[in-house]
Amino acid sequence: MRISRRTSGGRGEYEISEEAPGGITPHDLVDHRLVLDLGDGLLLDSGCVLLHAQGKFRIRIVRPDANMQLHRQLVAVLLLPEAIRSNVTMGGGMPIVQKGRYAIETVEIKAVDREAGRATLAVGEVVLSNADHPAEELHFDRRVAGVVRLWQKRQKLPSEMQAIIERHEALVRGGGPLHSEAERLVSELQSVLADQAADFGIAYNEYTDALPPLLELLDIQIAEPAVRVEDIDPEEVELRRRTIREWKRWAAHRGTETARFRVRVRDAYRSTCLVCGKQYPPTPFNRVPGVDAAHILPWADYDLDRTDNGICLCKLCHWAFDEGILVVSARAGHYHVEVSQAARAAIAQAGTPFSLDVFDGLAGQVPGERLPARPEDWPNVQFLEELRQNQEV
Repeated sequence: MRISRRTSGGRGEYEISEEAPGGITPHDLVDHRLVLDLGDGLLLDSGCVLLHAQGKFRIRIVRPDANMQLHRQLVAVLLLPEAIRSNVTMGGGMPIVQKGRYAIETVEIKAVDREAGRATLAVGEVVLSNADHPAEELHFDRRVAGVVRLWQKRQKLPSEMQAIIERHEALVRGGGPLHSEAERLVSELQSVLADQAADFGIAYNEYTDALPPLLELLDIQIAEPAVRVEDIDPEEVELRRRTIREWKRWAAHRGTETARFRVRVRDAYRSTCLVCGKQYPPTPFNRVPGVDAAHILPWADYDLDRTDNGICLCKLCHWAFDEGILVVSARAGHYHVEVSQAARAAIAQAGTPFSLDVFDGLAGQVPGERLPARPEDWPNVQFLEELRQNQEV
């Protein structure tokens, strides 16, 4: 038995055809409410029924105000981009899965269980299509397992993504029917990932499948190799080759860890500059935020990607902090910003026009509301003091 997309009439509809294992036919399911068994303990009551009209067994929504068409619900469960029913706007090329440019062609039904006007359909393989590729398997079981893994491991992702994924799990595990909020969550997750993709060193745009790159971000930690390439005898060719490969893997992972650090710091400070108090988060207009995560102690020297070794700063304040013009210190339980006296003297001696008055206007005690909500994420006092000592040397 299968659910198939039919494009007759131009709009596109979904019908059930063929006989299921056990001899159940589409006719046996007429007027039954359709529940999808997705595996992994997930059941989705679609709120749709099967009707027999004009010689076809067509799937219809019971309450259009309360749920979506069955294929849209399935797409939302699987965190896929929006799919279409009609061929009119279908796109081509690769990847097949592009928002609003592909369709679910067929859904295999492995087994059917009927009781009390309900038909539970165990989903098998799902086939996708676009204008150029009429039959691409989704690998359904693997897809569901990936969604469940994302739910379980979401704490490894930035807080904004965590909240979306948590809500998505709640909706799906609620058993359905799903409504437009589920689609909005998927679209929002795609947008957030697109905003932060560059930080994580991955290529992604919000019109394509978000699940693979999200699962990539859940990869386990990769330890720094214990042996350095330069310490290996040049004649040990195979050992050098393996060691170089290990260092490349670690370096790539380091990029991801640094990206996580940037996202954690910006999230902790709500995209607000600690020094000037200006807030520059990403928006639908600007994908890239206007604030940076500045290391207090340089990573190259200390390898500290901890949130308390970071300060959220706007572009101008970040430059001034890194150059030692602005100094952040902690005294009597408060944080303070001041212009470095050494910088002031050197700039005055150079006689070059320099707008220090901009930074003088930022000096003073930092208001508490600019700090992260969790005290453990505040700038580490010891790190600030060590930075000060290093700058004085």
